[in-house]
Amino acid sequence: MLEMLENSIKKYHNKIISAAEFIEELIELGKDVQKMDKEPEEMGLTNYEYAFYCAIANNESAQELMGKNKLRELAVVLFENVKANASIDWTIKESIKSKL
Repeated sequence: MLEMLENSIKKYHNKIISAAEFIEELIELGKDVQKMDKEPEEMGLTNYEYAFYCAIANNESAQELMGKNKLRELAVVLFENVKANASIDWTIKESIKSKL
């Protein structure tokens, strides 16, 4: 999404597109963002689970091999495992604190 916005800005600055065309592209980008905001809910994922889904679904071979539903399931399992195993390493925190 950011790349698309940057491309639109570059085209406008390089006078490849007019101000009106630039505004049209921004409107389309806005519509895409709104659609993306609804996707986690439509897939039954939390925002954190959706972040894992996006990370693994970004790989084309994973998409081809597993499909959207399997990737969704994998994202939920990955998130739950990370959440369950996340902890603070107090030794690192103390060593940072002592350097301050």
